[in-house]
Amino acid sequence: MRKLLALGLVLACSPSKPSEPAPTADPQAPPMKPEPEVEPAPEVKPEPKPEPACVETFSVDSDRSVLDEQRAHAGAKRWDDFAERYRAEYVDPDSYHPVEVVASHRIGGTPLLWFTPDYADAVVNAAVLTELKVVDAPRLSVDQRVEIGALTELGLAARGAMPRAASLGLFAEGFVAKTCSTPGTAAFWLRALGKNSGARRHDALHPGLLGKIGGRELARFMIEAGVIQTYWHIGASLCLRGESETAGTYRAEFSGEHEYFTNEKNRGGFGFVFELGADGKVALVGAA
Repeated sequence: MRKLLALGLVLACSPSKPSEPAPTADPQAPPMKPEPEVEPAPEVKPEPKPEPACVETFSVDSDRSVLDEQRAHAGAKRWDDFAERYRAEYVDPDSYHPVEVVASHRIGGTPLLWFTPDYADAVVNAAVLTELKVVDAPRLSVDQRVEIGALTELGLAARGAMPRAASLGLFAEGFVAKTCSTPGTAAFWLRALGKNSGARRHDALHPGLLGKIGGRELARFMIEAGVIQTYWHIGASLCLRGESETAGTYRAEFSGEHEYFTNEKNRGGFGFVFELGADGKVALVGAA
């Protein structure tokens, strides 16, 4: 028992073994190089899509417009603003006046747009066009569709879309070429054909009898005549971005920019699609 107590006292009084110190860096060792900072990869921005090239560009101007021409002739009957529609009338070339700013656009040798004898109104030739509604293109929302009017049976013949069974075989080609040498005589001829369906014999259509008007030219006419209104105050520049014709329907995509004033000068962009159906109906659709 005494031996056990003595052993316990010895163990209790023995100094504890000191803990080993933590290893320290060797002062002779070369310093450690810091880890290089990894730079983040530069942000790759997608390249903007190139603007599609224009098939055709042109401009319209308030100083050379149907409104400006009407105001120069109409006296007290001057228009206050753009027309809202162009009604269709059979034109008497002895008293009506071709609208000069668009007189180059013709069917059957006669202009499409005329002033009435007193210059109070502009009308389209009823032999080839129905009444046309004026559409404000910059105010169209995307995909908004507006019906404008249509080509008549004779108008479709000029487009080359008239069925052979409804052709104009009454007039020999030489007679037409001789008679329709001026816009006036051509207007008389078209008026007779338009009013008198019996004058249209059901056999072969003479090539070139009415001339030729394509979808692009009809679109240009409607833009320059203000049927498709492309500006509010000053003018507009337009780009024909593309066109196609499928199953007799012609489509042309336009973009444009017009100048207008509020308290200051502004520029506004817009887009639209012109459609000419196989049945001669014309419509405008808003686009981005």
